Amino acid sequence: MNHSFVSAGALLAVALGATLSCADRTSDNKGGGALLDAPSGSAPDGGAGGNGSGKASRIGQKCVQDRDCNGLKCLTSASTAFFGGGPPNGICTADCQADPSICSQQLDPNSVCVGFGSDASAPAYCLQRCTIGAPADSKCHGRTDFVCDDSNSPGDAWCLPLCGSDADCGTRKCDFRTGRCVDATDVSGTLPLGADCDPTLVKDPCNGVCVNTSLTDSGPQTGVCNTICTIGAPAACGETGASATLQNACLFATSDLAIEGDLGVCSHLCDCNDDCNGGLVCRPFTAAQAQGIGRAGYCSLSINSMTGKPAENIPCSGAKHDAGTKPPVDSGADAKPPVDSGKD
Repeated sequence: MNHSFVSAGALLAVALGATLSCADRTSDNKGGGALLDAPSGSAPDGGAGGNGSGKASRIGQKCVQDRDCNGLKCLTSASTAFFGGGPPNGICTADCQADPSICSQQLDPNSVCVGFGSDASAPAYCLQRCTIGAPADSKCHGRTDFVCDDSNSPGDAWCLPLCGSDADCGTRKCDFRTGRCVDATDVSGTLPLGADCDPTLVKDPCNGVCVNTSLTDSGPQTGVCNTICTIGAPAACGETGASATLQNACLFATSDLAIEGDLGVCSHLCDCNDDCNGGLVCRPFTAAQAQGIGRAGYCSLSINSMTGKPAENIPCSGAKHDAGTKPPVDSGADAKPPVDSGKD
């Protein structure tokens, strides 16, 4: 079997770049890992879990300790099993590194063995399978701190851990580049979601991924920090769900079939153009969307990618606007991100 691996960073860059270019489709309303074993002739049943008995019903459920998992292993947010981090809020699973077939053939036919590393000796654990577009409560045990994702294996999705904010990680921090819980000293970057960043730097400065927002390949390159997310998660894109004024939201689906519980991409929210970094502008929501979200629009490209014409945007009215929602610009020597020129 070909054990191919896709890094979480590469997945994020592909998902974010593709979605940003298609940001003209706004929804009303985060990865990594490599498949090691797919049961022959089987198909995902939606991934509800909990319908069987014993160990099969536990794979993918939340846990605090092993005894919560009925004979399976509890990997908590304090672990380092998934690319050096832990799954948000814990997961009941089994080690399948030595025998990838145990997941689907011995424990749960609706599970697969997923490897978390770049070689044959890397950790591997059983995760639930799921179906993109299936009702949210019928996949991944209805967990919004996981995401149904088929980016690494199109047409064959499984439930990957994906923290939406620090609230998912106990005493640890959410690393938005990997979707895992890590110690504060191990977070991938320092720049917050929505901040200016330099996409030409060798070392990505974002806690997330620096997405190139330049309209051409020539001249200075602009970028903005972003990440993937779970559509419909109350805590996503760095928000806890309790903020009176949301700064970021999971707005864009990465698949035409995606609904709540599936893979999405964050966007920084705004009330006018000055709230946006990376050369982006504030694209308006519909009246109903603005009322529901509590912000006037979202930051996106100044050119409508579907028409090639300047996109509708919301200019600021000078001193009347309190630009207090724009993420800070990192002043460190390692990251010298361009500052938004303010041009539409």
